[in-house]
Amino acid sequence: MRFAEDYEIYLRLARTHELHYHGELVAEYREHGANMSNNYRGMLAGVFQALDAQEAWVGQDLALRRAIAQGRRTARIHNDAWPRLSRLGEHVRAGRWLRACASALVILIRYPDLFLPLVATRVRRKLWSQDIPA
Repeated sequence: MRFAEDYEIYLRLARTHELHYHGELVAEYREHGANMSNNYRGMLAGVFQALDAQEAWVGQDLALRRAIAQGRRTARIHNDAWPRLSRLGEHVRAGRWLRACASALVILIRYPDLFLPLVATRVRRKLWSQDIPA
């Protein structure tokens, strides 16, 4: 695997070892411009590949099948929806309204459940942050 290999090994380890949350820092992740995780398409494909590799092990276990489906949804949001929303914000801030509208339309079609609450939150935040004359 070229992308998401750490995710894939975590999934393999979880099959054979107990996992515990202990609330202490055990590793740090340094982010910089050359991180492979900045390649959202590659990361999305890598996560899907890691999840697909679990199919034989998961079998017909409904709880695990739901977990895989949730993993796919989370990967789509993190590696497709959020980058698209970020680009939408960049278009709006730069006044590129045609591109902003096109971006918004794609997001609305692909992620309506994510887009509408996000827009409502941003509009509300914008209204509260402005000084409205009495």
